[in-house]
Amino acid sequence: MEPNSPEAKRAAQKVRNGFLFLAALNLIFFAIVLWPRGKKNPTPPEKNPPGATASPKRD
Repeated sequence: MEPNSPEAKRAAQKVRNGFLFLAALNLIFFAIVLWPRGKKNPTPPEKNPPGATASPKRD
C-alpha cells in the first residue's frame, strides 16, 4: 500500500476521527465532573453548639 493511496488516506482519517472523538468525550466528561455544583441541602450552622448551654450565672 502506497503512503498516499486512497486506502491509506481513509485509514488515517479513521484514526484521526477516533482520536478527535475520544478528545471530545474526555472534555465532556471533565466538564461534567468538575462543573461547580451548589449544595442541595446545606446544614444550617448551629446557634448553640453542644456543651455550651445558655444558663444564667449565679453568684
